[in-house]
Amino acid sequence: MEPASVDRLCVRDATAGDLTALTQIKEPEALHRDRLRDAQSPTFRYLVLEQAGKVIGFACLVFARPATWSDAHDTSHLPQIVDVVIAPALRGQGYGSYLIRLLEQFAAQCGCGGIFLAVDPLNNPRAHALYRRLGYRQLQTEPYLKHWEFADSDGNLHAGDDWTVDMAKPLQTACGPTTCCMRPR
Repeated sequence: MEPASVDRLCVRDATAGDLTALTQIKEPEALHRDRLRDAQSPTFRYLVLEQAGKVIGFACLVFARPATWSDAHDTSHLPQIVDVVIAPALRGQGYGSYLIRLLEQFAAQCGCGGIFLAVDPLNNPRAHALYRRLGYRQLQTEPYLKHWEFADSDGNLHAGDDWTVDMAKPLQTACGPTTCCMRPR
């Protein structure tokens, strides 16, 4: 499904000026400040989806996990799409699909032959179904319990356990392996 008004959509790198809009979509603000910090590295993209100049969603495209993540040394399943979030009032209208397809294009332009994501199919069945419709295939037959934790820049500890399946999709690369495509600004 494509959004009704694709011509009014823009995907761009998030900036500090987006903090209020991002926090309205998903709290806490420290999460977004930390992602802006992580996006200073060419191996981490923090992207927003705008409609007519208003931020309506965001996602991360991770080529190397940040040092602050509990799985920072894990180099498997990269690049990975992390945390695709669309404003609640606009979900189910094709915006998530649109954003995921652009993330796939970015990864392909960087020479990546595939892309990964992880989802909790038990607690987030809509996202799991969306990824399957977009051509992602599960790497495990059953979900596994994944523990995660991190301290945000405000010093708050976040931790949890999620039932997870890793999913992958092959990509047609648009150019040879390079990092020059990482930061089209």
